[in-house]
Amino acid sequence: VICRSALNERPQRVGSEQSVLEDEYLWKHTSRIDKEAENDTEPRWSANVTLGRLPGWPTEFPSDLDAYRTRVMSSPWINATEKHQAEIAPWVWHHRGQADNLQSQIDSGSREALTEMARLGIVPRASSLANAAFVVLIRNRELHAFLATMRQLEDRFNRRFHYPYVFLNDEPFTDEFMHAVAANTHSNVTFARIPHDHWSVPEFVNEEQAHRAREQMAARGVVYGGSLSYRHMCRFNSGFFYKHPVLQNVDWYWRVEPGVDFYCDLDYDP
Repeated sequence: VICRSALNERPQRVGSEQSVLEDEYLWKHTSRIDKEAENDTEPRWSANVTLGRLPGWPTEFPSDLDAYRTRVMSSPWINATEKHQAEIAPWVWHHRGQADNLQSQIDSGSREALTEMARLGIVPRASSLANAAFVVLIRNRELHAFLATMRQLEDRFNRRFHYPYVFLNDEPFTDEFMHAVAANTHSNVTFARIPHDHWSVPEFVNEEQAHRAREQMAARGVVYGGSLSYRHMCRFNSGFFYKHPVLQNVDWYWRVEPGVDFYCDLDYDP
């Protein structure tokens, strides 16, 4: 593994002439990506981004989605998973990445798909993937911060493996957010809203007492002491995320935060 410091120092590695040439290429390539990420503050849009529904999910909804959601939440359901899936279905979107589409054709014996992969600069998957995904809890306003993170993650690791992304938000994702993110990866991308039960104050909590406690912590200068949304986030990340309907068939996850940096090339699948 080649690890470069935050100062973008050139890696030093002792090995065969071939390995040194590979290191030279990777250093130049990743340095270029770093500069692009620093200078590119605008989202990249692509005509190849097509948003659709997940297989097996509802595809038609009434025009008044707020009334639809209220009706779903107040209706009786056999289990919570079915209720939550119906509740968030209008705000779940999926983009099938070029890597998955072309890889499926290659697995079926298509040589043309392999040529197209080479033309697009997509690295064919060398081995089978774990049943895993990148999980990103994010707001629309964090788009620019995440694009820089995503482009580093893609270049350092995911361009070799093409693991899918799952983006979660307690509010609907904007078209700008979804198109910009999907345009920056060849992997599959899913966008989903968080169910109300997973991002709200439980009925057994005394909200007045909780509000007073937050005010007291804020007065004492406790970090995030007065923030209700921070508590929703902590509660969701402590366990509710794995109950989310779009993650029911995922065994492993890699949580990614907006604004983080990846300085090392990870050329194996952990």
